[in-house]
Amino acid sequence: MNTIEYYINEYVESLKVRHYAKETIKKHKRNLDFFFSWSVLQAVTITSHITKDFIESYLVYLLHFTKDNGSTGLTNRGQSFTVRARRERTLSLKLFFSFVVKQDGMFYNPLAETELPKIRKSIPKEVLTETEVTRVLSLPDINIAQGLRDRAMLETFYSTGIRRAELVNLSLYDLNKERGILMIRQGKGRKDRVVPIGDRAIKWVTKYIDEARVQLQTKRTTDTLFISVTGVKLKLNSVTTLVHDYIKKAKLNKSGSCHIFRHTMATLMLENGCNLRYIQEILGHSELKTTQIYTKVSIKKLHEVYKRSHPSSFAYDSSL
Repeated sequence: MNTIEYYINEYVESLKVRHYAKETIKKHKRNLDFFFSWSVLQAVTITSHITKDFIESYLVYLLHFTKDNGSTGLTNRGQSFTVRARRERTLSLKLFFSFVVKQDGMFYNPLAETELPKIRKSIPKEVLTETEVTRVLSLPDINIAQGLRDRAMLETFYSTGIRRAELVNLSLYDLNKERGILMIRQGKGRKDRVVPIGDRAIKWVTKYIDEARVQLQTKRTTDTLFISVTGVKLKLNSVTTLVHDYIKKAKLNKSGSCHIFRHTMATLMLENGCNLRYIQEILGHSELKTTQIYTKVSIKKLHEVYKRSHPSSFAYDSSL
């Protein structure tokens, strides 16, 4: 009889063979290890012993899980799982069981007919104005190498709308200054794409490469575009903290980090008349409906159209 732990290791190896992204593999492994830890506490370690009722108990556990469940030995800093987190953990398990069934480790997938928790598509909470963006961009101290790097990074986020992971994975050779484009390799869904990058961002990135990056690089430095003070590739959480701190320092009464520039770029482009499909291509959305959320954010343009076209917006009323 093969254990849950054995099949988790086999599944992870299969993901590597199929060239899944490192972050994706790490996420599935973390989710499955969490399930395995819970299963051990329930005295179930063999895949063939997993039943539908057992899985239902686990899903209920995820629903009510907080640090107060400390008696189980599984904690998460006192926070309940969000719907998105529960969905990800359930999906990881569902895909894992499908693999185990194919390996003859289970008779059936107990999650095969289970619907994943639905995530409500919400409007981005925070979007910056052009003035606010300028304020944030002006904060890094460009007289030092780290500050010049930060300015170049912020300009890149704002100009291209790329994701955090896409930025940290950029290579020196991904920027084509002459054509004004940036190559995004293995973005979300392991898809490559080319995005435009503005002249101002190109100038700041060039200045960073010429004046700051040479100061930061060490013997360990590779061709990664944006590097840390120790000369290595930046960590995702470090970039999140860095951008968040600049936004906080700007005192805009708005919170956010890397993604706020993505939302801002898309919203401002839409308000300035850009076709939604072009924005879809730039952001790397596989479906247009994902991009359409920005039409709900773009209230400024909606107001302008309303004032030009709705009779009540300009009709005179003598009773007032």
